[in-house]
Amino acid sequence: MHTEKIEEAKKLIRENKLKDAETILMNVDDKYAVFELAKIKIIQGNDNEAENLYKKVLQLDSNLHEADLELARIYQRQRRNELAMQFYNKFTDKIKNDVSVFKEMGRLYESMGNVDEALLNIDKAHQLAKDDIMTNFELGIAYRESGKDQESADVFKKMLDDNRIKNDKFLHNKALNEYEISMRKEILESKPRAMIGMIMNKCNISCRICDIWREGVWQEPDRILKEIVELLPYMEDICWQGGEVFLMNGFEDMLSEGVKCKNLNQVIFTNGLLLNERNLEIIAKGNVELVLSIDGATKESYEYIRRGASFDKLCKVLELIKEVRKSTGAKINTYYNPVICKTNHKEIEEMVEFAKKYEFTAITLNPIRGYPEENIFQPIDEKAFDFMRQIIPVAEAKAKKYGIRFNNWMPVDCGCKEITFKHELINESVVKEDNKIEVSEKKNLEDNKKKINNRMICYAPWQRLLLDNMGQTRPYAMCTKWLGSTEEFSLGELWNSKNMQIYRRKLAQNDFHDICQPECISGQIRYKLCRPVEDK
Repeated sequence: MHTEKIEEAKKLIRENKLKDAETILMNVDDKYAVFELAKIKIIQGNDNEAENLYKKVLQLDSNLHEADLELARIYQRQRRNELAMQFYNKFTDKIKNDVSVFKEMGRLYESMGNVDEALLNIDKAHQLAKDDIMTNFELGIAYRESGKDQESADVFKKMLDDNRIKNDKFLHNKALNEYEISMRKEILESKPRAMIGMIMNKCNISCRICDIWREGVWQEPDRILKEIVELLPYMEDICWQGGEVFLMNGFEDMLSEGVKCKNLNQVIFTNGLLLNERNLEIIAKGNVELVLSIDGATKESYEYIRRGASFDKLCKVLELIKEVRKSTGAKINTYYNPVICKTNHKEIEEMVEFAKKYEFTAITLNPIRGYPEENIFQPIDEKAFDFMRQIIPVAEAKAKKYGIRFNNWMPVDCGCKEITFKHELINESVVKEDNKIEVSEKKNLEDNKKKINNRMICYAPWQRLLLDNMGQTRPYAMCTKWLGSTEEFSLGELWNSKNMQIYRRKLAQNDFHDICQPECISGQIRYKLCRPVEDK
């Protein structure tokens, strides 16, 4: 009887009827029912509740090793890396033929700075799946990360002769690009694999803490927009930015073209006020994430900061997103990005409650930069800081309870954790819940940096383009030198421009002091396109 009910619940989970599945499982006293309940919490993004349920499974049956694996994955997402590795090892002690798990362990070791163990685990995966394309990609990258460029190049050169890759536009470009990185080439045949595209600066509101709306007259030329669309099938990530991109005629068509590309993840920065059933229907069909700029949790603060915006309209849009998720079964990730300033800093706890109400995936606290009337950081407003020192830990604890990822980018004495930028930056410090870097992992990182001092600190000039305001371009946001303007050059010309070649040459020679930010040079942050396609 229990088995039939659990199978019925599993079918409902596959159909994204999570509430119905949960109702069935709550009335079944069985370890497998608890395991499926935990799976529901993972789908809902509530790692905290899922963790407790998986622990309960192991109390009922310590040999149900799939629960060990899921706990390892939760801890890895939370960057509790040593704990994650403990549970991964517990799983692999019993199950030694899971290719995906060895790859996950390899990525975890690499993020911890232990490139030798990373390569060892990726190689274990490769030995189990020598013909698997994605495993070969990871093996080639692991060789390069451990400072073995020639071995890496050999892997990718062999892949380029594989007919499965030759006949796939995306995979061929990816393999060619990785080969060119390993060979440290300055002029590339491969095309960009990631892009940040500020495609216009018009906006529908006039925020007190932003000046883009004051310009509001520029848009990328049609030939550049056409070129971006032509590049989408080759790319893994694109971040659309404005202004407000939904103001632009034709943007929904560009978004739709991206949705057709199965390997492409799209991120849209938006104030959300122009989202509607039509464009949300497009978003629900693809790998599209929404970063919503919402500077407040109350009508008063929100409408004061975001002049011309309606808090009531915003809330209706957020309810609509919830409805679209429910009606389509789409997992539309939403990220709540408030800029913390004088007007809203006392609402941080309320922001977490707001994020819970509207089912946000994560909340990220950003300190204001500039704008003296609202700036509490330069100079420091001690009264505001005293308040935030007390409230940020409370807000973070609430977020964890609700299963909402909490990214705190505030200054250190506001309780800041060193964090990772999604898809784009790898922070090579590992943080525990008490905000202290784990000593063993920090030492591990430093030891491995000495071993691989020939490894490039960044791959951005080989992998991506950033299109900035008024057509200016760089490889990435942390890069100091401009490449040129889209008003004068095509993206193809900029991709192999003289300045881009200088970036590649200098990084290949580890001569980066006039092209990189101090954070990059010190190893605090590091760009690499790291999300495997199979994990999207």
